[in-house]
Amino acid sequence: VKLSTDSLECIICTEIPIKVLETACCGALLCDKCAVKLTKCPNRCQNDDLKLQENKFVQRMISDIPVKCEYCANEFARKLIMTHQSVCDDNPSKPLLLNTA
Repeated sequence: VKLSTDSLECIICTEIPIKVLETACCGALLCDKCAVKLTKCPNRCQNDDLKLQENKFVQRMISDIPVKCEYCANEFARKLIMTHQSVCDDNPSKPLLLNTA
């Protein structure tokens, strides 16, 4: 069975998420970056409250799909990208280590 990556995309930005969330009302997939901007379901479900939950099944499915670092453009598995970006030499927010010797 071949699965299209279209079914794994965020319903808002159409990117394959690093961290996958889904709406409790209809199961729409969202990336964490788009999810924080929402107050209602993007599918206009009748629920008043937007409840989000992790989708661990989809998270496991996409964990090995490569993604480029937004700082150095090297590719890493999705499950490793957040760790890499936090220490990437090209990350302007990376804390500088001072040599105190």
